[in-house]
Amino acid sequence: MRAREVMTSPVRVIGPDARAWEAIAVMRRHGIRRLPVVVDGRLVGIVTWTDLVRVRPPILGGRPVMPRLEMTVQVRHLMTPSPHTIDPECPVEAAAALMRRLKVGGLPVMDGTRLAGIVTESDLLEALADILAAEA
Repeated sequence: MRAREVMTSPVRVIGPDARAWEAIAVMRRHGIRRLPVVVDGRLVGIVTWTDLVRVRPPILGGRPVMPRLEMTVQVRHLMTPSPHTIDPECPVEAAAALMRRLKVGGLPVMDGTRLAGIVTESDLLEALADILAAEA
C-alpha cells in the first residue's frame, strides 16, 4: 500500500501571515491537528495544534484556562519550517517508520513541488483497520 492510497486530499492549508488564532479556528472547524503552510502553492512549513497551544501555559492560578494568543502572533512564528515530506509512492510502512522516528503525527505528501496530500497517524490507523478487517 502506498501513501497516495491512504493520504488525505485535498489538504487544508494556511499561509504564514495568517494569525495563530485563525489556524486554531481552521483546525477546530475541520477537526484536524495540523496544517501545511504554503506560499504561492509552495510548502514552506507545517503548524500543529501542539505548536499553537505550547506557546501559552495550560494552567493559570491552579485551574485550567484557555489563554488567548496575542492577536499579532502569526503562523510563521510557530510553524516548523521545511518539514519532512514523502512521495505519493512511498510505502505506508516506510511512512509510519519515518513518523515514528521523527516523532511527528503527519507528513505532507509531495508530488514534485505540488502538495498532493497529507498522511497522518489517523490515516495509517484506518488503513491498518481495513487490512485487518479484510483478513478476518
